[in-house]
Amino acid sequence: MTLPTPGEGEPLEAVVERLSRAAGPLRATRWRDRVRVLGRVGARFLDPDDPLRRTALEQLPDSAALSPEQARWVLEGMARDWTERRLETLVATEFEVPDALDRWVDDPRAPEGRRVRVFPLAPGFALHIASGSVPGVSTTSMLRSLLVGCPVLLKPGRGDRLLPDLFLRGLEEEAGVATTARALADAAVCRVWAGGAGSPDEERALRAAGAVVVYGGLDTVADLRRRLPATTPVVEYGHRLSLAVVGDRPEPELPARLAAAVAAFDQRGCVCPHRVYALGGAVAARALAERVAEALDALADDVPQGPTDLGVASAVQQLRGTLHLRAAAGEDVAVHEGVDARWTVAVDPDPVFAPSCLGRTIVITPLADLADLDEILAPVGPVLQTVGVDGFEPDRLDALAERVGRLGASRVVPVAHMAFPPAWWLHDGQGPLRRLVRWAARGEF
Repeated sequence: MTLPTPGEGEPLEAVVERLSRAAGPLRATRWRDRVRVLGRVGARFLDPDDPLRRTALEQLPDSAALSPEQARWVLEGMARDWTERRLETLVATEFEVPDALDRWVDDPRAPEGRRVRVFPLAPGFALHIASGSVPGVSTTSMLRSLLVGCPVLLKPGRGDRLLPDLFLRGLEEEAGVATTARALADAAVCRVWAGGAGSPDEERALRAAGAVVVYGGLDTVADLRRRLPATTPVVEYGHRLSLAVVGDRPEPELPARLAAAVAAFDQRGCVCPHRVYALGGAVAARALAERVAEALDALADDVPQGPTDLGVASAVQQLRGTLHLRAAAGEDVAVHEGVDARWTVAVDPDPVFAPSCLGRTIVITPLADLADLDEILAPVGPVLQTVGVDGFEPDRLDALAERVGRLGASRVVPVAHMAFPPAWWLHDGQGPLRRLVRWAARGEF
């Protein structure tokens, strides 16, 4: 399959004008038809015989710096949410009466006489600026916009250009046989430009966009807000961190599940754990570390890391050296190392939560009492996202979820479910489609 993407090389002014024109035809389509077409293209990435999938698996390792095995794992984990069934579930979960996306409907939550309608947040097109190198995030963001009937100009994240390009190629192939597919294909463009203040293309896109969806750190989000009109809605997906908490009755499969959660996306995803807080004392933490190390070593053979990032490799070696020095000084720390920095598991009684240095590095910390999490996690509460759990009875699990939810976590799930949240998850605490729309009401009320 040959690229480039449709519209490649087109001046940005022309792209902006084309997307603005595409808003009307896209809004004239029905949400069920949009789901059907997008799901048909998405399913192609799961079909072993489909050229889209084959091209993705051939090119993803180089474009996203993943091993071929990791590329397959990531593609299948992401693309399953692009199928018709999953997209339809997403819409039905977000909207009590999904037909409000198409027309005025009776509001089942209000007294008789009120009718409601859902409109895209952007009257024209939305600009989506992704970041990071997790393949599939940019495509998912683009699909969310198209699902609610909003054209999208996508600036993909570093290392995440291939999949949106391929998805748009699939839409173009569908466009010859379906009116809705034509409207969808005309309503999405994926472009890369030099970002930041002073970038002519970015300034043009920001001025023309009816809404902006941005993924990135606090500085990135703050910079964009300064450069946008005050009236332009901004949907933010900022820097997030995840962790795991293990009770005193962990499942036998926990080490393998933790290893998989750490290894997913080579730990570059915001849903990957950086630290584990384990009840049961130092002895239990050391035993868990040994089993997780074994699981990571086995996984490194089946799903190896991608090309080594020199910065990450250097940070891993520094961490290992520091831990060895602390152990030699008599501190109660331990470290297990994979060859060539393939993975690292540490036991460290210092409870302070900090991001790991990546490279499949996980720190396990003994935890005396769940109440201690209040003080430990309070500093990172604003950026806390997923908390993986294992080894708790239901009533204690409810108490833990209440605790970390109050601290800031938006997702508390079994460790086995950390890496690939479903399409309808509360992304950073809110429904991802509802953030892209506004509601209008009419009637006698």
